[in-house]
Amino acid sequence: MMILSPCLSAALTSEPDSPLCKEREENSKKMARKERKAKKRLIKAEIEKQPECDSVGLYKPLYACRNEPSTYKTEEWKPEPDFTPWMNKEHEITPFSHERRDKKEARKGRKYNRQTIKAEEKNKREKITDEYKSRTRFYADEENEFSDDSCKCIGVPGQPFPDGTDAWIPELNLTQEHKMALRGRECLDDRIIDAAQSLLKIQFEAEGLQSCLLSQIGFHAVKGPSVQIHYDSVERHWLTSCFKMDLVEIADSAVTKHQCTLLRKQINECYSELVNDPEGTMEILDVDEQENNHDCGVYAIANAFEFLSGGTPICKYERKKMRRHLIGCFERRKFTEFPKKVDACVVELEPTLNITWLDRK
Repeated sequence: MMILSPCLSAALTSEPDSPLCKEREENSKKMARKERKAKKRLIKAEIEKQPECDSVGLYKPLYACRNEPSTYKTEEWKPEPDFTPWMNKEHEITPFSHERRDKKEARKGRKYNRQTIKAEEKNKREKITDEYKSRTRFYADEENEFSDDSCKCIGVPGQPFPDGTDAWIPELNLTQEHKMALRGRECLDDRIIDAAQSLLKIQFEAEGLQSCLLSQIGFHAVKGPSVQIHYDSVERHWLTSCFKMDLVEIADSAVTKHQCTLLRKQINECYSELVNDPEGTMEILDVDEQENNHDCGVYAIANAFEFLSGGTPICKYERKKMRRHLIGCFERRKFTEFPKKVDACVVELEPTLNITWLDRK
């Protein structure tokens, strides 16, 4: 039989909640704390012996390094950047946000400029097209006759127009200002030229005679003998062209003939379907020359009438009577031969057109 010592027998027989067990547990905890503190002191002594570095102490809290002096070298604290939108005025604006704003505004400016240019070009094209349609609104779709609406506007020559209007010939979009320009010494504008071409087109059932506004966006190619009044924007001059017998004849009343690039472009646009090289087939006729700088439009209309009526533009006109005659043609809504100097025609020439416009198929 085994005999136990009194202490061991007391320990085995004692209960867990007895004072003896509690005392033993406290002693063991104290010993463990002492051992941990001893290890910490050893580690701290080793760290103090090492040179300073950029790392933070192992056991010193990071927030304590901001305000308390320490032997450990800690990282300098910096505030985090504010990434709030630059347009928020409550936050501080940084240089980075200013740069970003400038780039964004520059992009918006470039986009706005492109959109503005496109809108202006579109409005310009629409304005030209609308004005062209308004000037030719009295045409029928296919028959080259006055439409029903325009016939209501046509009155007896000399009949006064309704009160409150300054219209002279409303179906041709001509006002009293245009009549005064014809009576004076002013150059003819595009409205007067278009009105004359409109009447000539209806009277002779001719092809061509397109609106002057199409010179800016491009003429339509004709498919047969035709006449066209052109505008030389470089010299600010009106002249007439006629296509017949595979030949483009130019009636230019200017003393010095200048064939600019724009005029050659208009010739190619009008007659490109009739001949391969319209520019190479041009022939400048020796027509009557104007004595001033403002009658080119009147001469161009007179030469167009000569081409269409089967006459010849190689003649001498009565310059002083031409404007008065043109006013009468507008008021009668019908063109007749312009006054000519009979004695000036020394040699009788054959008509420039070998076909009659009224008999043309």
